[in-house]
Amino acid sequence: MSDERLSPQNELLKPLRILHISTALDWRGGEQQLLLLHRELLAMGHESAVYCPNDSVLRKKIEAEGSACIPCPGHKASIRRLSQSVRDHRPDLISLHDPNAHTAAVKAQLLRFIDQPMVLHRKVDFALGRNPLSRFKYGHPSIRAVIAVSEAVRRVLQASGAVRAPIEVVRDAFDPRRIHGGHRPRFMDAEVPVYEREWLVGTVAAFADHKDPETFIRAARMVQNRFPKARFVWLGEGRLRSKALQMASEAGIRFEAPGFVEDVIERMRLFDVLMYSSKEEGLGSSLIDAMALGLPIASTAAGGIPELFEHGGAALLSEVKKPEALASHVMRILEDSGLRQSLSDRARAESVHFGARAYAEQTLAIYRRALSWEEA
Repeated sequence: MSDERLSPQNELLKPLRILHISTALDWRGGEQQLLLLHRELLAMGHESAVYCPNDSVLRKKIEAEGSACIPCPGHKASIRRLSQSVRDHRPDLISLHDPNAHTAAVKAQLLRFIDQPMVLHRKVDFALGRNPLSRFKYGHPSIRAVIAVSEAVRRVLQASGAVRAPIEVVRDAFDPRRIHGGHRPRFMDAEVPVYEREWLVGTVAAFADHKDPETFIRAARMVQNRFPKARFVWLGEGRLRSKALQMASEAGIRFEAPGFVEDVIERMRLFDVLMYSSKEEGLGSSLIDAMALGLPIASTAAGGIPELFEHGGAALLSEVKKPEALASHVMRILEDSGLRQSLSDRARAESVHFGARAYAEQTLAIYRRALSWEEA
């Protein structure tokens, strides 16, 4: 082999073989980001493969784009099946995208079934578990880097004291294939008084406790008191969906929760305001979609959200679990057409910082550094 082929410059240009592991069955922000990353890595000339459940939404979406997945039979990766897939694919690096994937891969390393370096993606700002297994798997030497979705997540990981690998931040991106053309505001009859218009206030999130649907519904009730014809919609699935529907019904709110929908972006285009109620949030990929659409946004300042927005710039931010403040911001936006336009323009302008190619290039650079750290 020539010295030229071994030069550092050629090593930086060398295509990588990357195996991504995801065990989620449903479709949330993390799965959307993995699809984006996989697509961009392939376009850049790398060999990217995804190991995911047979009946996952991710598998269907990847295969719809003409790519094949490496299937696993359930949502908890079998260590032996995973190890066999690693041996078959022979990746340079394994990329872990959820806690079950993390646990299975570290166990496979411990049993010496696999020996590749690994990079962990962390999307949530929850504190790490204090049990010995949690600390062991986050500190395992096979984890060569951790990619945090925000500085808020990085701080949580650092505070745990469990992570031994470098922690780097790569923020999520929006999918340009889905956000074609920007936001098209709904037509509103100027003759109809602002308080009598059928405003549509919506959100996109899982019905999970940290997304705080209770605060959303309490804020919605306050908004509807001032705007009686306002409607509210929550796009997403989760165990709290039935409870949220019951709460909204008892409060007399015009509220829809259709669950998981394929045409989420087209439905978001119909929103007059995106109201985001999370009390804990790694970053909020649906907020990035909303920015790219140019939607006016009223959100809590949970977790990494203030890293996306400066209050009064591309969004209005309020403290977590303060429905009065969240509702007040929504009402300001509905009442003030100039504010709506300003928020929309600023959001669309700032969304250029969240492109898919830049997201993939930043991630790839960390993968390469992880391989260098492994060799050092």
